[in-house]
Amino acid sequence: FPSHDKQVKDIVKVVQRTVLKTCPPDLRPVFHKQDSEFHYPNGSIIKLIGVDIGQERLRGTPSDLVILDEVGFMRDLEGLVKDEILPTFNQRPHGRLLMISTPPKILSHDYSQKFIPKAKLDNSYWELPITRNPDFTAQDIRKFASEYDIVDVTGKILKKGEDTDNFKREYLCEVVPDSNRLIIPEWQLFKTRTSEGFEAHQLIASEVRRPKHYEPPVLS
Repeated sequence: FPSHDKQVKDIVKVVQRTVLKTCPPDLRPVFHKQDSEFHYPNGSIIKLIGVDIGQERLRGTPSDLVILDEVGFMRDLEGLVKDEILPTFNQRPHGRLLMISTPPKILSHDYSQKFIPKAKLDNSYWELPITRNPDFTAQDIRKFASEYDIVDVTGKILKKGEDTDNFKREYLCEVVPDSNRLIIPEWQLFKTRTSEGFEAHQLIASEVRRPKHYEPPVLS
């Protein structure tokens, strides 16, 4: 379920051009353009729904597998899951929900605040940063990162691409905020990563010790 209707149409074109190209005729599904559905010979149906415009199509029919693509950019993700998707599993004890996404730019998004932490606790979270992808060499990664270099008018590199927020999100699967959206970006420097992989805030202001001659006022 991509977010937008145009994405659905683009995905269908790719599937028809690549995935179904070598599909055996007796297994090949028929695409119903009006409903954006693939109907298979065994009765299975794959629905492609732009959830931002067609959530009502999720209601009323049971599901065995729901795949949400780019959930980090969906509005009211928790409401979508609890109100629209989970009820479709009521008659499907083996129903499964799979979420796929680049981390969102906003840390308050339901995906990074609720679903990623829960998936980590359930041991159902998986990520593949480009550094673990055997299809790309170290040279490839350096080339991709260089596209994110921040340079001044003289061509001097002010910040290397691998250190930018966008590269960390898009290629390294890191949940980092968009510095341009933060009121005080410097506060991000006071974060640390625990052994469990979760981020915790360090104290920004240290305790001030009272001088020996200090006597607290007493109100009578």
